[in-house]
Amino acid sequence: MDSTDYTIYHIHFVYDKPPLPGWEDIRHKLNVHSLYWIYGGQGTFTTEEGSYEVHKGMMVYLKPELKLRMKSDFAQPLHVMMLLLDVARISFMDNGTNHQTEMVEILELPFIQMFSQEQEKQINERIRYIALNWTQDQSVHRIEIQYELASLIARMSGFIQKTDNFQEAYTGVRKWIDIHYSEELKIVELADRFGISPSHLRSWFLKELGIPPKEYLNRVRNEHAKKYLTLTVEPMRSIAEACGFSDEHHFGKMFRKWNRISPAKYRSNFNYIGQKSPSSLGGG
Repeated sequence: MDSTDYTIYHIHFVYDKPPLPGWEDIRHKLNVHSLYWIYGGQGTFTTEEGSYEVHKGMMVYLKPELKLRMKSDFAQPLHVMMLLLDVARISFMDNGTNHQTEMVEILELPFIQMFSQEQEKQINERIRYIALNWTQDQSVHRIEIQYELASLIARMSGFIQKTDNFQEAYTGVRKWIDIHYSEELKIVELADRFGISPSHLRSWFLKELGIPPKEYLNRVRNEHAKKYLTLTVEPMRSIAEACGFSDEHHFGKMFRKWNRISPAKYRSNFNYIGQKSPSSLGGG
């Protein structure tokens, strides 16, 4: 006999954590699902898998038993709305009798989700409605809150395709930097080329690599500069141009900043010049 499944959401607690400068906290209740909506500000969330920069317009989903440490920025304090909930899936037989109740262990949501401006507005409206109308006994607005919460999670699941587009844009920008590092690159223009806002692009680089896109570009240029210095006898001017610098002076300044050593000194430390000629590279 066939059955019909329904998903029921039960909110344990709603907490509006105020934006106090530099606050630090941990996730206290681990046996529930949690949705943390970042109303404003920025800060760092840390799990066993790593640290993640969070900011306004992000939704963080915490599955049960996931430990979390939070730290707010001083200049732009985090303002977080926290929803703590249980999720159950109830199956009814076609004749309407209760067949089975099963607790849902994990929702099909990413740990951190980012949204377009319009999506952020939709999420914000539902979060505000839930926060304003939820009460401890849930005797008032219970059906409305159930609907809004179910609609919120359904919308977030539907937005995952858009998140995939952000992932695709991040991958495209990263590959572009890897190939075109010798050219004059502006992060704002790269973001526009791949259809993503500069702030979302920055968030994806921080999420995936732990550094913003500008620093990634600098690292790529630095690594190529090191290879040119150690594997060729090209003059500094040519190396600077090959690594995307406007002139030799700028190249030398940035190289010293990144490596605490001048390009000439770095090259001499490898004692390469004079031992092999450029024509012998790769010649067996």
